[in-house]
Amino acid sequence: MRSSGLPPLESTGLGVPLGPWIPIGRYDRLREAIRNRLPAPPGHFEHAVAASVGWSGLGYRARSASEHKEAFSQLFQVEPAASHEQRYQQDSHFFGFIVNATAAAESLVYAIHAVALGVDGVPLTDGLLKRTRHEMINAIQAVPQFEVLGRCLKALMKVAVPLFEMRDTVLHRGRLPRNHFVGGEYHGKMTLARNPKSAPEKWENNFVFGIDSCDAYAAWLAGFISEMVAHMEQALGIVDRPS
Repeated sequence: MRSSGLPPLESTGLGVPLGPWIPIGRYDRLREAIRNRLPAPPGHFEHAVAASVGWSGLGYRARSASEHKEAFSQLFQVEPAASHEQRYQQDSHFFGFIVNATAAAESLVYAIHAVALGVDGVPLTDGLLKRTRHEMINAIQAVPQFEVLGRCLKALMKVAVPLFEMRDTVLHRGRLPRNHFVGGEYHGKMTLARNPKSAPEKWENNFVFGIDSCDAYAAWLAGFISEMVAHMEQALGIVDRPS
């Protein structure tokens, strides 16, 4: 929410606002830098196209994640206890946040991977574009100009492993099971498992499902984007940064 009443800034490249987690001026400047620098030497234009796909995806998915987070949080402000319809809406927006937050992160990895291959002069192939997230990060780190960025990227992604586990579960296995506690540490609360891909008896049922459930991962995504934008500016030699 913006208290100033001013309309949100739009991306000059995409023509829409991209939410609170994208630094619009720096985002657009990097987008132009990618397009302008990768066409030379000959044959590298394909890298700019692939990177643009990921960069645009970052903007769209980050905005969508922020909108789902806000809608999810607002649903928990309704009293009394949630109706079945409200529970559905909570689940729907939590799903939207998880999927879009992880998609934003992976779109950014895909874009950086394409840029790193272009800088390194490696031709794009179907196999390279179908690498897993972890394979892309290793390839980024192997390019000298992107080695520091790659190390930071790898460390930041490790923090979000539970978020990706929840994403995989809601995409491929169903709804995250809820646990309603009576007594004990989580009395009167509802929790989700942080490791839902494990066997049920090994679930760590300590992720409280409530108004601030998305906050920590939203902060992670915002910090992740900020860190990667700064490293991309450094790797591509962009010194003075617009706000």
